[in-house]
Amino acid sequence: MPRFVYSFLASIFAWMLFNSVALFAQGGPPPPSDFNLSTPTNGATDEQPPFIFTWDDVTDAIKYGIIISRVDNGSVVFPIEGEEPPLITTNSYEIESGILEESVEYEWQVSAFMLGEIPPQLSDIFTFTTASSF
Repeated sequence: MPRFVYSFLASIFAWMLFNSVALFAQGGPPPPSDFNLSTPTNGATDEQPPFIFTWDDVTDAIKYGIIISRVDNGSVVFPIEGEEPPLITTNSYEIESGILEESVEYEWQVSAFMLGEIPPQLSDIFTFTTASSF
């Protein structure tokens, strides 16, 4: 896993650990609920821009993280190495043009972060393939 992903996760872990002390005194956070990825659907083909990723809203989630990687070599294409991962507060995210390539199979997963809950709740991993031209 790239170094920036570890750095990002460490900063989130520290923030959540700090906030979990207050929640522990109040009885702790509610148990996590299951959530599903919506679009692109698992195994989708011929996906074209705009690339809008959607998933179930998670009760009590304060933010989400999304990771997209190539299936053929496992390289992470989003978040972009060296850049701060976006703060996603809704259950959808549009990937900027130029990040995903034509005719490539990708996999994606979402993390739901709840105040005081460590680690985050993870979705299943879905795959999709981009169109041959866009």
